[in-house]
Amino acid sequence: MSKSLTCYHCQKDITERSDLVVANRRLVLRPYHNQCFEKHIDESKEQSKMFFDAMPINRTYGNIMAVLFLILFAFLYYFVDIHPFIYVLSLIYPVYRIFSFFLYEIRLS
Repeated sequence: MSKSLTCYHCQKDITERSDLVVANRRLVLRPYHNQCFEKHIDESKEQSKMFFDAMPINRTYGNIMAVLFLILFAFLYYFVDIHPFIYVLSLIYPVYRIFSFFLYEIRLS
C-alpha cells in the first residue's frame, strides 16, 4: 500500500498524517494539505458551491459528528418507529468517517 497521498488541490504528495485533511467535495471524499484546504474553503465560499462542507471529516469535529449520528441511529432504532430510510440517512456521516479512515488515514499511519 502506498505511504503517500496526492493532494486534490495542488497535486503534491501528502506524507504526514498531521498534514492530511479529508473533505467532502461534491459528495466524494478528497485528500488535501492543511494549506490547500484553507484555499479550497476560500474559493468555495466565493463561488457559493452547493454540497460544500467547510469542516474536515478527519478532525475532532468529524469524530464527534460520527458519534452523535451513531447515537441518533441507536435512539431511532430502539425508541422510534419510523421508515427504514431514515436509519440509512442517520448512518451516512459515520460511513463517510469510516471510509475516510480506511481510504486515506490508514495509509499514513
